[in-house]
Amino acid sequence: MILATPCSDNPVTEMKLRNHVHLMFFVFGFLFPGEDLGADDEGGVVIKKFRLTAPGNGGPGFTLLDNRTLQVNFENKLDQAAWLNNQNLLNGSGVALGDFDRDGHCDIYLCSLSGSNRLYRNLGGWRFSDATSSHVACQGVYSTGAGFADLNGDGWLDLLVLAMGSQNRVFINDGRGGFNEPRILEGNNPRTSGSTGFAIGDIDGDSDPDLYILNYGFKSILKDGGAISVNKINGRDIVTGRYANKIRIIDGQLHEFGEEDDILINDGNGSFQVKKWGSLVVGDIDGDFPYRDQGLSVALRDLNGDMAPEIVVANDGHPDRFFVNDGRGLFQTYSSHQIRHLSYNSMGLDFADVNRDSVDDLVVVEMMATGRVMKITQDKNSFPKEEYIANRNPDARPQSGRNMLYLGRGDMTFSEVAYMMGLAASDWSWSTVFLDVDLDGFEDLLVTNGFQYDTDDWDTQTRLGRLNLNPLQRKKSVLLYPKLDTPNQAFRNLAGKSFVGMGREWGFDSMIGGYGMACGDLDNDGDLDLVVNNLNSGVSIYRNDCSSPRLAIQLKGHGGNTSGTGARLVVEGHEVTQSQEMISGGRYMSSDQAIRVFAAKGDSTHRVTVRWRSGQVSILKQLEPGYRYLISHPPGPPSVAPVVRPVPKAGIFRQTRVEHDRKWSIPIVAQLQPGLPFDVRRMDPSVLVMDIDGESGLDLLISEGEKGIAVFLADDNGGFNPGLHHPWPSAGLVAGGPDLKGHVLALTRPPRLLKWSGGDLITGQELKYPGEPRSAVFLDYDSDGDSDLFVGGGSLPGRYPIASRSALFENRSGTFVLLQSQLELFSHLSLVTDVASGDMDGDGTEDLVVAQEWGSIRVFLNRDGVFEDSTKVMGLNQYSGLWQCAHLADVNGDGRKDIVAGNFGNNTVYATYPLPVRLAYLDLQGRETVGALEFHYDKGLGDWFPARKYSVATAVFPTMIHRIPTSRRYASMNMEQILGDQFRISKHREINFLTSVIFLNEGDTFSVQVLPDKIQVSPVFGVCSGDFNGDKNEDLFIAQNFFGVPEKFSRYDSGQGSIILGIKGGLSKVLEAESSGIRLLGEQRSPVSVDFNGDGQLDIVLAERGSGIVLLENNSLK
Repeated sequence: MILATPCSDNPVTEMKLRNHVHLMFFVFGFLFPGEDLGADDEGGVVIKKFRLTAPGNGGPGFTLLDNRTLQVNFENKLDQAAWLNNQNLLNGSGVALGDFDRDGHCDIYLCSLSGSNRLYRNLGGWRFSDATSSHVACQGVYSTGAGFADLNGDGWLDLLVLAMGSQNRVFINDGRGGFNEPRILEGNNPRTSGSTGFAIGDIDGDSDPDLYILNYGFKSILKDGGAISVNKINGRDIVTGRYANKIRIIDGQLHEFGEEDDILINDGNGSFQVKKWGSLVVGDIDGDFPYRDQGLSVALRDLNGDMAPEIVVANDGHPDRFFVNDGRGLFQTYSSHQIRHLSYNSMGLDFADVNRDSVDDLVVVEMMATGRVMKITQDKNSFPKEEYIANRNPDARPQSGRNMLYLGRGDMTFSEVAYMMGLAASDWSWSTVFLDVDLDGFEDLLVTNGFQYDTDDWDTQTRLGRLNLNPLQRKKSVLLYPKLDTPNQAFRNLAGKSFVGMGREWGFDSMIGGYGMACGDLDNDGDLDLVVNNLNSGVSIYRNDCSSPRLAIQLKGHGGNTSGTGARLVVEGHEVTQSQEMISGGRYMSSDQAIRVFAAKGDSTHRVTVRWRSGQVSILKQLEPGYRYLISHPPGPPSVAPVVRPVPKAGIFRQTRVEHDRKWSIPIVAQLQPGLPFDVRRMDPSVLVMDIDGESGLDLLISEGEKGIAVFLADDNGGFNPGLHHPWPSAGLVAGGPDLKGHVLALTRPPRLLKWSGGDLITGQELKYPGEPRSAVFLDYDSDGDSDLFVGGGSLPGRYPIASRSALFENRSGTFVLLQSQLELFSHLSLVTDVASGDMDGDGTEDLVVAQEWGSIRVFLNRDGVFEDSTKVMGLNQYSGLWQCAHLADVNGDGRKDIVAGNFGNNTVYATYPLPVRLAYLDLQGRETVGALEFHYDKGLGDWFPARKYSVATAVFPTMIHRIPTSRRYASMNMEQILGDQFRISKHREINFLTSVIFLNEGDTFSVQVLPDKIQVSPVFGVCSGDFNGDKNEDLFIAQNFFGVPEKFSRYDSGQGSIILGIKGGLSKVLEAESSGIRLLGEQRSPVSVDFNGDGQLDIVLAERGSGIVLLENNSLK
């Protein structure tokens, strides 16, 4: 028996379902009667179940079926003359799946760019017949997108067909196994718009399906050889003439715009009214509005739990768009605080709860190569930087040429993690679908691939760039690019932690060139099969061979929303709780069958919750695997009760800023050393908290990098008064030891010891340190009661990664003297980013812990005033990373100091090729700068190959272009061949580990505890600790993010500043922003924990590059 247990909370409708027939269904009922599980006469959930056919007995994956056996004779042909005249046609076409004749079998409709579209009736048993009528064939039309959906609420699936250069059409189902003559949709201008993708959903909450249609543009002016007129107006180059409204010059590049998309509201009878954008979007609008983008995919999905669909648009060469629905069809745009950065040429998108945290996540696919050689030979040269690439502006949303995977945090913000999850690259991608291929409860990812020519090939771009092509030649120049053959991709979801490629193993690695893809159960076995519309090849139909238990669900919705589009399905009873939303359209030019499939346990029953678009909720119990269930919306009107959202709780901290507009310049040094993977002369802002003037309250000293040092003196009202500014460029500030109260070491060149006198900072001593100081710490190394000093070396401008020598200074009666006897010990250190002192071995003396870039965390134990390098003995030498900080804290409460070590994390470009990575460098006589270039190790070939593009390598070594004239040749060469004769005099530094960790002190060695994934999403640049929530356990605050990366990379901005709570014996969890009260979007630096207001609770102060000083006031006990 299937139960829906009673619940008194309105608007949930639940009741016990009795075994009597209650005919409220239209699907399958008259031809395929199933077991009908009805409801009582008071109204309630009606459910009908159908036994699935036997699944395959093989492992997970697909079999590509023979179209001749299927009797599906379709090929989407596009001859060269046609696409050379209109290269937008190379975006391909889609497919629609659905049971249009209600015979219980899922049918197929395929779009064609020449000839006719085809409709295939599914006869069962993997046999199809051609059911194409003359009008649904759309003969002579460039058909792009298609979808089956009941648009007039009569229970029969209608057909939507989009086109390039023609009007969009709706074919209403005649209820007799065919379609009426088409209705022409309003909105698009058939001469210019060129519709591509679409999504269907109840946008305005009136229980009928509305449409969102993308209008890419019929013809490309730039690709199709349009003649552009450019004139200089007020000193700027401006496009004039007939294309002035379509082409804009951005950062020296011609940038083409598309057409406005259409939102069409259903009148309830399948007729649609176009809504003007100005009447739909309220609040702040970014950029030019209404937007004229070039959209390829759109999704309507509820992302905030109010059941009203948001709009997400994937745009080709334009920013992706995100609109929040107010529940009644009015929208606001997402802010840059919610989505931090974007793909550049976005193609397909899809949503799924990939890590099963009950929050939907989003993938957007682009065109980044997966292969080692093609990663080098492909290079985009069309990134406009002025408006679209703004890595260093925390309020901007820069774009980059790779896939994005956005993990939802549950508060309408997202953390982008494609690098970390193994999904940054999938080749020249079009359609993407989340589908649980192996039915393990976690949705995997499928991607179709292919294009005629590799138009990102750097060598061809360079060769063509030297030619003065006329418009006709420019149009035909695409034929000069190499052919592009890339396989479809399949990625297995490893329990929400990462994805691994499985295309070959799962039989989804065809290199035919797939575009639109849709899912449907073509054999009624309860798993989803695939249909892919290929260009210039036959259609690909894949049978899903998984044999694991499954549960399939279809819906009968309220009113005109007969398929229940927009309903949220939650299934419990498997090892993990699964959730999916019922969708219509939203694929790349395609539309799935309206069915959702869930992994099931073969020996148990399952609980299903349906949250309907209307606001009603149905809960059903004891659903068995091996069936398809048809669930009906409860009778009665939709709920009018407002959506109840949880009231935000007060976080531990209240976030304020000492200075809102304190913005520090960010020096760009790539011009000095263009081969470096990130900006290395990072004179980051740093904060020092101390009572510098000897009066009441704690003051702030701010090192502002190149701008110098600022002082903020505490006032009597809990605020700060800005003091004098000192123009001493400084890499940081360090408070003096116990005997040096009121003293500060400034990491200037040379370092200077400052003290407060007469209401100002004055220099007490300049240290005789000849190099570039990067970090320092005071410690009493010789146990004589005064503070000595260790200075860690960085690199001089243009000299990276050559480190200045680190040094120990002895305090001799208040004067710091360089200790020559220990220079050799520290001479082998790499770039020292941080240093800490503490008793690491319990002998009562202060030891040194050093964090290195391109090196390991080093531990120097103090042996009666003489330091000994114990790094190897204590097991730390094997972890060579880009370490940014080393904070000492007793994390597990065992009385020993552990090392919280901040590294670059697992969500950077380094995740796209295997570690180790070497930075090879040449310090040649006569050159002011060091030439440096990265190489990665290919384990299969046992050699080192370039990690950076050819354009970067030739900028580092300009003469190399004569010896290695092409990118393709460069990509095939190893490090020795690329460096040539200079290889023997080159040096290198190496990294093999980028994870941020805690090195737990075991006495004579260290064990490794990896910090949570929410920390690994971004580089860690600082840590402070203390009992922040009053439970007497040591908690951690983690400062994150780094924007100083090359413009073609995504900046590393997925951190918000994180609190990790401590428990007895260790750490528990990372607090969500709502609980911590911390949402910091910029580059966080130099956190300090201190009780600012004397209330007995630890507060936190830190610098946020580009945004000022942040004060986190602790409210945990208030």
